[in-house]
Amino acid sequence: MSPSPIPTFAETYARASGLALAALSAIALFGVSAGVAAVVALMVLTLTWRPSPHVQLGETLALMGLVILAVGVSVIQFADLPAPLWIDSYRHAADIHAILSRDFAPLERVYHFGFHYLVAWTVRLTGMSIPAAMIFVGQVIIVQIGLSFFAFGKHLTSSTIVGLACAVCVWFLTPTPMYFLTWGRYPLLLGIAILPIALIAAMDWLDAPRFDWRASLLALVTLAGLASAHLRLLAFYVVFIAIYAVWRRTPARRLGVPALVLIVLGVGGVALAIRQPDGVHNLVTVLTFWSGISLDTALAILRSHYGVWVWLAAACGLGIAIAQRRAHTLIIVAWFIALVLCATLFTLLGIPLLEVPIVLLMVFFPAAFLVGELARVWHERARHRRFLVSLEMTVALCIVLLGAREMLTIFNPITILFTRADERAMRWIVTNTPTDARFLVNTFEWYPTVFVPSDGGAWIPYFTQRAIVTSPSESFTHVYLGRREGIWRARDFADPTRYVLVYDNDGVRIWQVK
Repeated sequence: MSPSPIPTFAETYARASGLALAALSAIALFGVSAGVAAVVALMVLTLTWRPSPHVQLGETLALMGLVILAVGVSVIQFADLPAPLWIDSYRHAADIHAILSRDFAPLERVYHFGFHYLVAWTVRLTGMSIPAAMIFVGQVIIVQIGLSFFAFGKHLTSSTIVGLACAVCVWFLTPTPMYFLTWGRYPLLLGIAILPIALIAAMDWLDAPRFDWRASLLALVTLAGLASAHLRLLAFYVVFIAIYAVWRRTPARRLGVPALVLIVLGVGGVALAIRQPDGVHNLVTVLTFWSGISLDTALAILRSHYGVWVWLAAACGLGIAIAQRRAHTLIIVAWFIALVLCATLFTLLGIPLLEVPIVLLMVFFPAAFLVGELARVWHERARHRRFLVSLEMTVALCIVLLGAREMLTIFNPITILFTRADERAMRWIVTNTPTDARFLVNTFEWYPTVFVPSDGGAWIPYFTQRAIVTSPSESFTHVYLGRREGIWRARDFADPTRYVLVYDNDGVRIWQVK
């Protein structure tokens, strides 16, 4: 492997934006204010600045075009969705609200709050509502995922074609990571955006012939950012570094620093957790929590949209990588195989640190590089023939545009809880109910004995600043039933001596309790 010694203009800024995001995520570990976060992010950008001796105009324009298209897809996806999707999203909103109220994350929970702090800072700096800020930050993260994969692919292979193919795959072709938006898995998406940048920084540090303070700093910042973004992705990081270190025959002493950092982060996090009320119980709950994603669900998602075609193209790329002994790509494949084996072992042991369905849903990582190998071989064969070059550009443009159109349908309609009808109801609530109103909202059984809001009523606190309850045993002044079914029906509130229907529009109904 011979990565480019001096990153190009496009690669430099793809890495710099990822490092800035990682720095902001890392600061969330300490709960520092937005002003300090901006200063540190600026410092990281300054430290990573390396003027390139030349700008590869074609590479830069191609990446800019893909970025613009990715932004357009993200905007259109949420054009008619006033709030993020599914149950995880409003749970994240509750944590963000707690951070804004108390200036720090809920310490009683063992969790990764990098995304929540990013949204909280966005709310404070722009005045956005929490749902709008969540959507905005999510769109920024999605754009950075493609940039991070471009930088990683270019770094590993020194090939612009591989880098661009990696970005195209994760933005427009593979069902995940984009599908994670439909589950509201924003912390996971943040971790996916930071992981390639953290791996680049770690490889730079491991490959340095002597101690490099700049490489060390960036490796530490990106590792801390990854830990704050998504704890379980640390397992992906550790497995990759282990495989890479063996391949590069890295001295054991060089691995001591990242190992020490991981130990310090782990011990510090555990110590902070157990100091809180019910800390031991909360820690055990987190460490034994399973995602609830079944293998059948994971496989169904991977087969959806253009997934099957991508996996077939990746299989062709694997054959090429094996035939040509492309070590960098085979390392990515070995990494994924090792993760599947580790997840299988952890599952058999009953430890949910890694789960097979989650690892399989991350298959876009090796698939992007394998498709990149296929694209690189085609480009090398075609570049000396004008007709084939024109055909290559036409095919690539068609693939990108078709993929972008397909991403507009990536959301599962069942996960849309909040609609424009709910938004109109929220405006009515603000105008026609007192600030101390409490709304009983509809629920459904998410997990056995765990009931959660089933419709847009879950977002009442973040659009109207009114409280909600999920059980009739609690006091409430109003009832909110949205368009989605739950355990309550309209007939349950048909008694005119107790409830008065005060709002009925587009399937949303509100009763006032007498």
